[in-house]
Amino acid sequence: MQKSQKKIIIYILLTAIFLCLSLFLVGFINYKKLKLSEFLVYEVIEENDKQYIIFEKSKNAEEYKIVIVDADENILYTVVVKDNKCILPNLDLNYKEQIYIKVSAVNKKGDIKDAKNLLSYEHNYASFSRDNSYYIVDAKPKTLLMDGNLNNNYYLKLFYQDEIIHSQNLNENNISIEHDVIEPYIGKITAKLYHKELLVNAINLYHDATIVSDIRITNLESNTSTTWNDLEIKYEGGNNATSYGVNIFIGKKFIGYVEGNKDRTVIPASMFKENTNYTFEVVAMYEDYKEIAKKNHVNIFISEKLMTDPVFVNYNPETIKKDTLVTLNTKTENAQIYYTTDGSDPKTYGKLYSSAIKIDKDMVIKALAVRQNYLDSEVNTYNFQIRTKNLVIYLSPSNQYGNMGVRSVGYTNEQEMMNKVADIVQKRLMEAGVSVYRNTNLRDGMMLWMEKSRAVGADLHFAIHSNGSTKHDTKGIEIYVHEPTSKALSIANALYDNLYSIYPYQSQETNRGVKFARGALGEVNPVNVKVGTLIEIAYHDDFDDAKWMVQNLEKIGNNLANSILEFYQIIEVGE
Repeated sequence: MQKSQKKIIIYILLTAIFLCLSLFLVGFINYKKLKLSEFLVYEVIEENDKQYIIFEKSKNAEEYKIVIVDADENILYTVVVKDNKCILPNLDLNYKEQIYIKVSAVNKKGDIKDAKNLLSYEHNYASFSRDNSYYIVDAKPKTLLMDGNLNNNYYLKLFYQDEIIHSQNLNENNISIEHDVIEPYIGKITAKLYHKELLVNAINLYHDATIVSDIRITNLESNTSTTWNDLEIKYEGGNNATSYGVNIFIGKKFIGYVEGNKDRTVIPASMFKENTNYTFEVVAMYEDYKEIAKKNHVNIFISEKLMTDPVFVNYNPETIKKDTLVTLNTKTENAQIYYTTDGSDPKTYGKLYSSAIKIDKDMVIKALAVRQNYLDSEVNTYNFQIRTKNLVIYLSPSNQYGNMGVRSVGYTNEQEMMNKVADIVQKRLMEAGVSVYRNTNLRDGMMLWMEKSRAVGADLHFAIHSNGSTKHDTKGIEIYVHEPTSKALSIANALYDNLYSIYPYQSQETNRGVKFARGALGEVNPVNVKVGTLIEIAYHDDFDDAKWMVQNLEKIGNNLANSILEFYQIIEVGE
């Protein structure tokens, strides 16, 4: 390498080093210019007719943010100032009430540095007692109780609609105001207490004011829970009020206020945290008469969000006839379904489902259901194949002979009655040409039944049971699959919906639906059987349920069999 080339390289390196050092130096200088120094909040002082918060300056601060909170961390006041001296506003504090003052410095970049200390301030001025009545109800002088020690430096002013109607010096702890002073004024009168020229406390009094009647919450009970969602609070009463709404608290901390109407307020779910206790305080108020507003409260635990129920289909995907119209469904009301037919993720690429989908070729449908304020359902995948196959069903009626039913209506025990149902299901399926296998030897046990189910290649392993409850006071039908994405989900919904349609005691409590065993039931677990579901046909220890089962064995058995035949397209729906 020539000397000239070496000189050029050295020059370039030195230049680069110089530039790096220069940039570092500039950055360091700018950093020093912007760095905020530590500082303290000193005290609150009184000057003339005002109080001031005094604090140390922070180097490079452009402004200071001041936040004042009470003992329950409710924010009472916030302000941004340029100087290190800020007016403490009148917060209408009571005698000996404490507040906490937090100061933060902010530089040009928006960096924030909190003061080293949180200043605690105690209001040592006298105040109107909380034991005072807000009402002026007769022609006698109005006595106001005071907290703290009054002296010649205190005086009182009465205001009506911002006009001073009375003033007097104070030197004792019970103040008496002659009724003649108040008598001409109707509605709200404000009494303000001054120390020298400083306003230190105020109280609103009401003379012949419009009174709001008591208000009562009608749809919620205290110490109950509800899932994370919009919350509707209904109430009655509050006559004469001009505004209605709900204050929201966590403990004693105020979270927010939601305005409502005369009989209800809806609080949006966005205001809630999951698994949190809330107090909801309904307020009915005439104009701004807040002290005599009528209130009622309820304590409610807001639990977790509900998950939208999964998407199921109306026909078996693995053996479907060409040009069948397939519907996508979910049990969650007002939910929307999104799906794809190309194997892509419906959360990202899904099309909104609006009508049945024609299966004219092999097709993979992926789908999920969504609803506002709910968690999205899991994605279910349905691999539709246009083909035929001899249907194989394994029936597994209960062997629980010790589960006794209501004998007065003819229900003996679960084993005997559920085997009678299975007899009817088996007969109907075999008449339609279905290959049916069954746990005929009830002493073999569940593990052997599941082994036989796998050995015969059962398309569906169907366990048939009846239910019982601890207090013998429960009704209804329910059916189990392994989990929301189980292959048995769709047939389980078909079995349940058809049977519940003939159940005579339909209600919100009895409509128990499809439940997820999540490993708790061996006969629905895909580790043990290809496609498994277990139905609980009503409650054998409830008089009405037991009687219905005994008197409708044939109807129940045929209903279950037809659901299977329809789902696997052995017969037409309703045939």
